[in-house]
Amino acid sequence: MGVLLGREEELIRQGEALDQQLLDEQRVAGEHPTQAGFIYAPFAKNNRHGRDLVNQLLAQLRVEIEQAREQLAEAYRQLKVMEEVRKERVRQERVAEARKEQAVFDEIGQTQFRLHRN
Repeated sequence: MGVLLGREEELIRQGEALDQQLLDEQRVAGEHPTQAGFIYAPFAKNNRHGRDLVNQLLAQLRVEIEQAREQLAEAYRQLKVMEEVRKERVRQERVAEARKEQAVFDEIGQTQFRLHRN
């Protein structure tokens, strides 16, 4: 999950960098409109293509992240069930042990009663 979230963060940074590059180029093109006409259009097209690619990758990655979250939640639910089963087993073992112990005490009591009665 951490790897997926790290990849998402990296793609977000790449997208932000592309956005910033476009803003920088727009500023330069605005300052030098006669020279920028030939350069800005291809740059903007490539930048838009790169941004679209980043957005597609992000969308795919977010699907993977959601699937990983669902798997993690399912594993957590299973862990909780296993813990409850374990707790119940321990409780039943304690009850069984207490019954055995009580049976021993009952036997001791009956033996003492019989000895004192005679």
